[in-house]
Amino acid sequence: MESFDVVVVGAGSGGPASFAADYAPHQVELHPGSRADLDDYVRRTLVTYHHQVGTCAMRVLGIEGLRVADASIMPAVTSGNTNAPSIMIGERCADLVREEI
Repeated sequence: MESFDVVVVGAGSGGPASFAADYAPHQVELHPGSRADLDDYVRRTLVTYHHQVGTCAMRVLGIEGLRVADASIMPAVTSGNTNAPSIMIGERCADLVREEI
């Protein structure tokens, strides 16, 4: 199942299919209509509120000695805000640069 399909199924059912039977009476269809209507709804309204990291490799050419320290080195996105870990990465990289000098 593609990621988009997972989102559509979740949006249409009001939650994951793995809900315990006890919760089944509380599941509601959040956006009634056809699958095409639901696809359109998800495409128009889906946003992320997470701080995504590690989504692209950065390569800078032509600037000698430039170092890039960013959150893309994290093996997985943290469950909390990524600001503090990103600051820690930058501080550690700064320490390594100072050791080289």
